Amino acid sequence: MHSHFGMKENQMIMENILKAFSDDSKVWIYLANREFTSIEAMGIDHLLNEFSTTWTSHGHKVYGKAFLFENRFIIFVADESKSGVSGCSIDKTVAIVRDITNEYKVNLMDRSLVAILREEKLEVLALDALQEEIRVNAALENVLVYNTLIHTKAALTHWLIPYNESKFIHITPLQEVKFSLN
Repeated sequence: MHSHFGMKENQMIMENILKAFSDDSKVWIYLANREFTSIEAMGIDHLLNEFSTTWTSHGHKVYGKAFLFENRFIIFVADESKSGVSGCSIDKTVAIVRDITNEYKVNLMDRSLVAILREEKLEVLALDALQEEIRVNAALENVLVYNTLIHTKAALTHWLIPYNESKFIHITPLQEVKFSLN
């Protein structure tokens, strides 16, 4: 799902992919710290499609799909009602994310980042920066956030929610810890 499609078209494509999965299917979402270029997205799509066809758990095929959304999110879906998912199959998702991280020089593991929809554009910023913006301008409480903290397909179909309804509102920024040798 590339940026040459509009957001609504990409959402419809994602919904079409998800039709094959039960609502209880497990979901893992990784947010990139930058947008992938069109060429990078084509390479990542290829890697994720190949991964999806070879994804296994203890030698058995995982009924799952990995895909790129809005050139920012890597999403994995696995339907446990159709095939088992285990620690080793989850480890395989982390391994391909690390491979993409290394190959494309992008950070997909930074959980302090949050994606928002502002003026119909996807924007990624640090959660503490968003919280500071909201502290200064309370009207931003209703800014739409992509809830990357979800774990099921049912939740993924409604993952764009107002900030003040998200779990992000309860996360406090990490405090800098200073060590002293004295």
